[in-house]
Amino acid sequence: MDKEQEKMDALFQLLDELLEYPIETSDDISDAELETYFKKFSRIYCNKFRHWYSLISDYLGKRTPDVYSTLDNGLRLIADYGKRVHPKSDEVNAGIDKLLDHVDLESVRIDRMEAVRCFTDETKNLYAATVQSSSDAQNKAMEVQKNVEHYHEQSVSILGIFSAVVLAFMGGISFSSSVLANFASVSMFRLIITIVLLGFVVFNALFILLRFVLHIVYSDPTKKKTSRGMIALNIALAVILVGTIGAYIFGAGTTIESWGATPEKTSTSTCEANS
Repeated sequence: MDKEQEKMDALFQLLDELLEYPIETSDDISDAELETYFKKFSRIYCNKFRHWYSLISDYLGKRTPDVYSTLDNGLRLIADYGKRVHPKSDEVNAGIDKLLDHVDLESVRIDRMEAVRCFTDETKNLYAATVQSSSDAQNKAMEVQKNVEHYHEQSVSILGIFSAVVLAFMGGISFSSSVLANFASVSMFRLIITIVLLGFVVFNALFILLRFVLHIVYSDPTKKKTSRGMIALNIALAVILVGTIGAYIFGAGTTIESWGATPEKTSTSTCEANS
């Protein structure tokens, strides 16, 4: 067993030597070098030595696939040289042929394993991509389903809000009509205060309802800020309201009511005052 192991080690050293100087064609090696290699193989394949295929497989498995063709070319040239120059060395020629056959078989086996590994990796990648695509499709389907489920609720909400908008607008118009119908019998201050308060309620109610519709449709957080136009309108209404109340407090009512008095009424009032 020790002698066989020694010969296997010598065989591996000889194979390393063949790989150290790549041989592609017969021009890359001379007959003298072939003779030297054949003698080294003769010292190994003597006394009915048989190399171990498992160790050959392990040896080739530790090399890259590009060395298989180099080793195959070198062994084939040596085997052809032995049959041509040493035809009577049957034991050595048979050993080299078996070694060449094992190298070719192992090369084919490793190449197929590499092809299977590449195919397996591609299959795994394809499966992972398929799983990801399926997951994305399921997420999109769930999102669409949620949108469909909320569509009815959103439609009902929007219709209800628009109904409220119409009612608020029509209510404001009706109230304004009733106020304007009694324009002659109502104090100017009361009329202005009523119109300002009505405008404040109606415009803010319409703005809130329409903004809620916009929030349902777009759901955009950037659009939740208060409109500058509504702020300016509320400020203007507040200024008018405060100015009207201030004018009433400081007695501007007498001056305003005298604007609508006719000259006849003014003279009559003056005569009555003189008498």
